[in-house]
Order: sequence, then structure tokens, then C-alpha cells
Amino acid sequence: MKALLVRIGVDQTYGRWNAPVDAERHFVYVPIPEERGTHFHPGLERRYGELLPALQDFCRVHDCDLFDDLRFPQELLECPMHLDPDFERLTYGDVGGRRGAGMVDMGEGDLLVFYGICARSAITNRS
Repeated sequence: MKALLVRIGVDQTYGRWNAPVDAERHFVYVPIPEERGTHFHPGLERRYGELLPALQDFCRVHDCDLFDDLRFPQELLECPMHLDPDFERLTYGDVGGRRGAGMVDMGEGDLLVFYGICARSAITNRS
């Protein structure tokens, strides 16, 4: 059996922010930003505004503000998201590339584990 760990989601390097997580490990998955100048096929560009309802629900549960307490970078709202992996369509686009090279030879019984870095600091005392 083979296993591969793949880091995903917005973080301090890609997006300059960490998605929220609470003490019970409830979180909102927030993808990294797409590279500037990326061209999309019609209808495939996805924006961070689509995540606002889930992020605002998280904030409502924890009595915090997305921008003031969690410090969500407003400039992300102007960027498209890089959906890799795309959990809605169950796809991963780095086929044979950097991270995808380790996935090409994976088969039944192998483990592909996606992980991300989230932050609790702004809600620790509120939950």
C-alpha cells in the first residue's frame, strides 16, 4: 500500500489567510487563489464570494465577524479560486505534474490524503 499526503487550501503562503476551524473540528474549506491571468472555459471560473454563505454561517455559530475577527482578506473576493481538488466534481488537475506525479501510479487500496492548515485563534475564547 502507498500513501500520499497533499496539502490543499488557502494558507499564509497562498492567500495570506488560514481558514477557520473550531474546537469540535468543524471548518470551512477555502481553496487557494488562482494565478492572476488564468483563462477559464466559459462557466468554470469560481469566485470566493461563493464561499461567503458558508463562512458567514460559521461566524454566526461562533459569534464572530469574518473580516474583523477572522481577518478574511477582502482582496480574495476579487480573485478566482483554484479548485484543486474540486470536491464537487471529484477531480484533481495536477496529473503527472509536481504533486500529481506521485498519484499516477496509485491504485486500489492506496491512500490519498488531502490536508490543510486552519486557524482557531480568533474564535478560541468564543466557542
